[in-house]
Amino acid sequence: MKKLLGIVVLGLLWCNVSFAETIESIEKKYESSLPECEGGEAYIPEDLMRVIKWNNCFGTQILIEGDQKTIFNMEFKDGDMKGKGTIMGLGGVKFFVEFKGGGFCKRNGYALLDDGRIFKAKYSKTCDPKIVKEIK
Repeated sequence: MKKLLGIVVLGLLWCNVSFAETIESIEKKYESSLPECEGGEAYIPEDLMRVIKWNNCFGTQILIEGDQKTIFNMEFKDGDMKGKGTIMGLGGVKFFVEFKGGGFCKRNGYALLDDGRIFKAKYSKTCDPKIVKEIK
């Protein structure tokens, strides 16, 4: 019985180690295989007409509101953010998110704080993040 208990405990510990999320595994999961969008980088609202033409590509959309800058590195389809990418600039946090289009997000993602801590994140339909649980 002691041997069986030892095997079960060691097995659970091994599973915990082997399935742990790392910064590298999360970045790889949200990496795009699409080509770079024409121009690659667009400032909103000045370059909005160029962004509307982006289709099946990966680009950077920069939104400046007052002294706050938010950078969206996203996949674009038919001029809209659809697919996986990152949002940076919100208090030093890098959010990993997947857009469904029309400004809507899939519910689950990750957040990487500037000190290296990783969190699971939940998103509202309108992509407002809520940090849920630290995973590293």
